[in-house]
Amino acid sequence: MRGVGTIAIPMAERRMSVWWLMLVVIAAIFICAPVSLKGNAQLLLSPLVILIFSRLKFLGSKIPPAILLFAVCGVIVGGIWEFYHVAVAPGAFVVSTVSDGDMRQEAKIYRDRLRKSAGMTGESVIGLHPSVVKDAKSARGIVDSGKNLGGVIWGGPRWMSVTLKKYEPLALSEFPPGSIGRQILSGSKLPELLISRTVPEVGMSDGYAGSTVFFLARIAQIWRLVPRLTAFGAYSDDYEGRLESLGRIRARWTSQTHTALPLWLTGTLQLIRAIESSDLNTAYIDCAITNFSDGLEAVLTRDNPALEMSIRNNYAVALLARAELGIEAAESANMAGRQLSSAMELRKADVDIGNIVAQNYYGLAPKRGRERR
Repeated sequence: MRGVGTIAIPMAERRMSVWWLMLVVIAAIFICAPVSLKGNAQLLLSPLVILIFSRLKFLGSKIPPAILLFAVCGVIVGGIWEFYHVAVAPGAFVVSTVSDGDMRQEAKIYRDRLRKSAGMTGESVIGLHPSVVKDAKSARGIVDSGKNLGGVIWGGPRWMSVTLKKYEPLALSEFPPGSIGRQILSGSKLPELLISRTVPEVGMSDGYAGSTVFFLARIAQIWRLVPRLTAFGAYSDDYEGRLESLGRIRARWTSQTHTALPLWLTGTLQLIRAIESSDLNTAYIDCAITNFSDGLEAVLTRDNPALEMSIRNNYAVALLARAELGIEAAESANMAGRQLSSAMELRKADVDIGNIVAQNYYGLAPKRGRERR
């Protein structure tokens, strides 16, 4: 016999209350969990949430089995996406680890920091890669095997690197008829001149510092746009300003070599803009030369000889443009030759850039011989 004043609660309602209570607890976990753990918490607790919903009633009816099955499929797909996702958008960047275990979670946190720094601009896609990157060779293998990838960010707190997608050089013979670029070839009787559009990688100290995250996020935003920005007639003024500012950032890095990358790219965009039309834009060419010169001041050969080689190659093309159009012709031509000679000494650092430099160097050699005679 029940005691006086007690209210009997049916067993079914008790169970229902327990399920609702569990749902509230799980919701609290989702809300209060640290950002670094939310992804794992959601995946681990999702099956329990589906189980709870299968027991609850809404408006007196249970959720149809078809909807629950759809939810289960969603959890499975989400798990695969979380642990094996490689971004597939053209030019996407991925973060990889240097070892298994705790570094996997570190990579997720670093990816989220990069995404936050890049902002929701639609200009960058930053994901995770399941592979472990031991060195630059394995990072290059990931980039080259994934045709959609723009780069792989890998490393740790002491040193962070980004291995970049390589782009084909731009030949002056491809410039529009009547352009300054074509005039340089015809006037100098050169078979061809190539503008480098690639740098294999850069690295920097203080891998987890805010300045490093900011730098890498901006590179991820812009590197995927290099083919579009270097196309003839492209508008790149906004990006040139952003790149130049990025190249002049100073932080507590042990070396500033990596800041030469945006300066080189700025100078390259300005060089292309200067010689793609029929009238030489001397302001553009002067700005390009300034950025190439500043890039060489920032770069240390031992840190990144391939980057230095790419800067010197494009610097030489800019100087040849000045020379062929009579702007300090002799001095500009001699300086261009010296830039290519210095670049040739570094050609073992990267085969692709080395071939670009060699073609320009040997193509210019007969011209230098004629001038000496």
